[in-house]
Amino acid sequence: MTIKEMEALSKMERANIRFYEREGLIKPDRMSNGYRDYSEKDLQILLRIKLLRSLQISLDEIRELQDGNKN
Repeated sequence: MTIKEMEALSKMERANIRFYEREGLIKPDRMSNGYRDYSEKDLQILLRIKLLRSLQISLDEIRELQDGNKN
């Protein structure tokens, strides 16, 4: 899915989505034209990040949770 679709489904701004991508928390594929191709998994990760951030969980803790290094 495109970034526009991700914005609509996640209710996050494009800049935030790209930030989490730069942080390595999501890793969209690239289409032949170079555009990002976000997956359902990327969307689920963003929704989880959004929830955890609303609970004041730090990015470092989110990264640890995602990597399986924290219970």
